[in-house]
Amino acid sequence: MRLLLVVASLALAGCAPEIPDGELACDDELACPEGYTCHRDGRCRRGVEPPVECGARQDVVSIFETPLELPPRAVDVLLVQSAHDLGARTLLRLEAERLVRVLGAGDLDRDLIPDPERAASIHLGVITDDVGSPDGRERPDGCSGERLDGDRGILQTLTSAECEALDAPVLAFDPASDDLEGFLEAIDCRLRVIRDDFGVSCDYEFPSQPFEAALRALTPSSSPLRFQGQPGEGDRSNAGFLRDDAILLVLFLSTVDDCSGPVFSGPACHGTAAIERFADGLLALKADPADLVIASIVGLPLGAEAQNRGTDGRVDWAALLAHPEMSQAVLSDSCNFEVEIEGAAAAGSVQPGTRFVELTRELQARRGNALATTICAAARPCSTGSSPTSPIGSRPPVGSSATSSTW
Repeated sequence: MRLLLVVASLALAGCAPEIPDGELACDDELACPEGYTCHRDGRCRRGVEPPVECGARQDVVSIFETPLELPPRAVDVLLVQSAHDLGARTLLRLEAERLVRVLGAGDLDRDLIPDPERAASIHLGVITDDVGSPDGRERPDGCSGERLDGDRGILQTLTSAECEALDAPVLAFDPASDDLEGFLEAIDCRLRVIRDDFGVSCDYEFPSQPFEAALRALTPSSSPLRFQGQPGEGDRSNAGFLRDDAILLVLFLSTVDDCSGPVFSGPACHGTAAIERFADGLLALKADPADLVIASIVGLPLGAEAQNRGTDGRVDWAALLAHPEMSQAVLSDSCNFEVEIEGAAAAGSVQPGTRFVELTRELQARRGNALATTICAAARPCSTGSSPTSPIGSRPPVGSSATSSTW
């Protein structure tokens, strides 16, 4: 009815002016006028919107699709898991399997034939983005519990109830002697753990702080960096995970932005800690910045990467940050996702991953390998026939110094 009124009023005016792109809303019941189509953002625009292809989301594994030197290198993989977001946790299970299968089998081109450049070995650890309040000292009204200090970047050892116990915080894989399927099963068992209250007897969630959690997990106690007044866990609780001669790959997957802040400020997001703090700290972990790989699958508007990628394959991150949706509270409905794995379903909206983009830009400027790509295509069908929840397709060049990295 609204559309009919608009069209009628234009006709009565005698000369129908051009309707600006995006001015009219549309949905399954509200059509667009002739010459316009209803796009995924729910607005009428001229021209047909291209379908979401498998390549709409750049593949994290593409970081490694470069000329590789022999012998192959070891890889340490840190998965940063959402403590409370079931949707993000479910998607991370899918991404982790894809990533580790490629690294463990060496099938970099995904032709189902193992390539010789597989990882020499893999260390894998899982942490959550919950760093809690400082040593549990600050308690929200009405809350009680023994561990309001969160997980503090300590590698997780819990496994799902239906899995065998895995006490080791570091999951290790040697392709020469270990079974890849068994390694993947162990990873999935660790990732699908669901804890109802995280030790807190109230309905309260601390803000997501993936940057702070990752840096605390990896930083040695000898570093001047402090986390809520405490040294890092790299050579304490997490000793043995990080190897001097290995590539370090940190994978973030989040439906919300990073909220890392210098002090505890409640459940609201206050991402005030300087991006440089995390870039400095992460780069300090490796003598060669090319040995650091930071991959973020986060809230970026569909198509924004392609729209802001130059002829050299590099993404103009400043232009992407200026995209109108990056200043919204949540991305458009086109980024709502639904995903199901082994009967576990999850759905939700996605916030712009502004700070993830800022970290990517900072690391790339300093020769670190970094990639930020959209989570929005993660649960959408691929026109090439790939799995809807695992989009694998043509991948554009990586917009970072990854073109010179080696195993």
